[in-house]
Amino acid sequence: MEKSLVYAWHKHFNVGHKSVDNDLCSGHPSMPTTEASVQHVTEIMRCDRKKSVDQTASEVGISVGSCHSILHDVLNMSRICQHSVPQMLTPQRKGIQMSISDDLIHTADEDNKIIAT
Repeated sequence: MEKSLVYAWHKHFNVGHKSVDNDLCSGHPSMPTTEASVQHVTEIMRCDRKKSVDQTASEVGISVGSCHSILHDVLNMSRICQHSVPQMLTPQRKGIQMSISDDLIHTADEDNKIIAT
């Protein structure tokens, strides 16, 4: 046990507290994850997997953090939105890219000022 924790408890009891339990905090109460909200998020993800966490949370009516924990912890989803993947070049497109690159290399060899600017 750390010294700082012992000192904190000592201070806590000196003030007059009789228990080590945390006092109730003011602020927005935490909302438990209900089976209905999990089911609603599951249905939304089945219909459209490209929806973001913000869109899904607003549609269900829960916080973004709760929606993220449902998606990550309960549904085991690590990514929600589709990520862009580089396209594979076709042989024809590859030939065009090669000829453009060759033209740029020859132009740069002939005129060194192009590289300086």
